[in-house]
Amino acid sequence: MRSVLLNSGSKRSLTRSARRTLSESLRACARLPRRLPSPARRKGLALLEAIREHDAARVAELIPVADLTVTVHNKMNALMLAVIEGQPEIARLLLPHVDPKARAANHIDALCVAVMYRQMECVELLLPHSDHCPDFKQGHGSALNIAARTGQTDMVRALLAFFDPAAFRDTRLGTILTAVVFGGHLECFDLLLPLCDPFFTTGENETLLMDAAYMGHLPIVKRLAFILDPEAVNSAGHTAEEIARNNGKTECADFLHALAEQTRADREVAALVGDIEAAALATPGSAPRPARKTRAL
Repeated sequence: MRSVLLNSGSKRSLTRSARRTLSESLRACARLPRRLPSPARRKGLALLEAIREHDAARVAELIPVADLTVTVHNKMNALMLAVIEGQPEIARLLLPHVDPKARAANHIDALCVAVMYRQMECVELLLPHSDHCPDFKQGHGSALNIAARTGQTDMVRALLAFFDPAAFRDTRLGTILTAVVFGGHLECFDLLLPLCDPFFTTGENETLLMDAAYMGHLPIVKRLAFILDPEAVNSAGHTAEEIARNNGKTECADFLHALAEQTRADREVAALVGDIEAAALATPGSAPRPARKTRAL
């Protein structure tokens, strides 16, 4: 390996060279013209400020001359900002000029923002103009998914007029019912259960009952335990009871354990009765007991 030795003189010359280069770079940057925002962009920023101040008259004045592509954090546009501020009047002014289907950095549109901020009036304004197709990017889903996950029953009812909950099926994220189960909202669950497929499983063979047991939502576990098989296992070989027990959801685990014990006892009784009836039928001269007649009232 070759080593390079520098004497003190060469070190000083190297330092002077570096300083000269830095000085020239700074002077070159100072000579560059400053890039100022264009007039339309400045008006776009003024528009956002007017929305924050709830100044509808100023917004109406700026819309024709402002750059409406200017966004705030997470690439949220002026329409989304009006929704966040709870200003349906301003949102109505912006709607013909800003695409309501445009999505922010986290893949949500203006309707999703309205649902997240519980702005029912804005939701009713945006519903006819929004995208009603499922979108599972980044796990955010759609407006219906968000409303179900956050337990907004009235919002879910309003969205059901435009969304088909059965269309939301994803092997990784499950269905709309999966979102409700993880949120633990019983009223939304009862509303959506007849409209969705409770037997849908994810790619790891996880059932809704396993999800509810994992989250520890006992009322939903009690509902699902009589619809789905409590003894079903996922890809790792665990039942809903074991999932609940392993995650510290003792109440759910105890309920599922008692249910499994009762189910096994019922099966044993049913098998015993079947054996007795089979033996009675096998005895010569025996006949099935006639059905008991009920007296008419």
